[in-house]
Amino acid sequence: MKRKRTLSDDGYRSKKRKKDALIDLFHWLREGEHRASAKKFTLKQLSQKYQEHYGPIKAIKKSKLIDLFLEDFLDPFRFLMDGISSAKPLMKFESLFERGYCGSTLKFRPTMEGYFWQARSFSKSERWWANPNKDTLSATVHFVSGEGGTGVHFGNGLILTCAHVLSYIQDDENGIPESRIGRKKMVIFPSRKCFETECVKCLESEDGKHDLAIVKILRGNAKSPGFENLVAALPSVSVSELPPSKHDKIYCIGYPNDRNLESNKDRTNCFEPRGWYLSCGNYKGDSSKDGLGGFMHSCWTYWGHSGAPIFNQNGQLVALHNSWDDLNGMRHGIGHAQISSFLQGIDDL
Repeated sequence: MKRKRTLSDDGYRSKKRKKDALIDLFHWLREGEHRASAKKFTLKQLSQKYQEHYGPIKAIKKSKLIDLFLEDFLDPFRFLMDGISSAKPLMKFESLFERGYCGSTLKFRPTMEGYFWQARSFSKSERWWANPNKDTLSATVHFVSGEGGTGVHFGNGLILTCAHVLSYIQDDENGIPESRIGRKKMVIFPSRKCFETECVKCLESEDGKHDLAIVKILRGNAKSPGFENLVAALPSVSVSELPPSKHDKIYCIGYPNDRNLESNKDRTNCFEPRGWYLSCGNYKGDSSKDGLGGFMHSCWTYWGHSGAPIFNQNGQLVALHNSWDDLNGMRHGIGHAQISSFLQGIDDL
């Protein structure tokens, strides 16, 4: 008599485990044949993982959902990896950072429509740039998503960014969601280390003066007993004890989105270096303008720079870029006081 299969059979258990397996985005991004690999998962599994990062979606065919995975995870991942793996040694972002090669400081220049804060060219190096704190570059992460975004690791697997970086598809662009806690995003370090993170703290306001969030690195499917040591060894930065003074020299490290969002056509910007981009400027004082961060600065930024850390000359964090004034081009961020207050009590996270 043929024995009926039970859950104790190794082969049956293996199939059961595969059916219930969770999608490990890191390994999926690293492997080849991405479309074929995605097809191995069920529609439910794909939908669950996508919604963890982008929010609820309507009923959709599996083939279309796989297209979204390729567009919203794989495309930005490849863009960042291309920047890390540049074939031109002198154009690698580490080399450019050490030499202070950066976007020129914004200047208030005349245009056809009046004066506007602009950066006309790229500077080979700033005269004041010497012995840069390399941890400020190594600790800056980029969010692997279609919208992009930047953050900075300040230790223990905790990454500081802007709250609005943790967006969902259904979010109202002109409002604030009820909560961003629990939202997940992929981040990548310049070292190529890639992690899934989850929002554990958030503070934002309609006037733009509060726009901060902390995401925590998740263990995910990692089975290595050394995972905690891996996270503990990640480069990190510290917050300056004192706020900057007006006109102090500062620098920003961000992720300029490669999609030309100022064009009606599907074009790329061909930024060099790709991925981690240095820009230098000055602290321009405080702002009370509604809808914008209270920290004004003249570091060049683009879409994808949201959450980009801003450092003083000693490499200490003084602000995060979060917005710009479309009337005059001035860049804005969340300042030192707001960041210092927000980070209180993080030991319990």
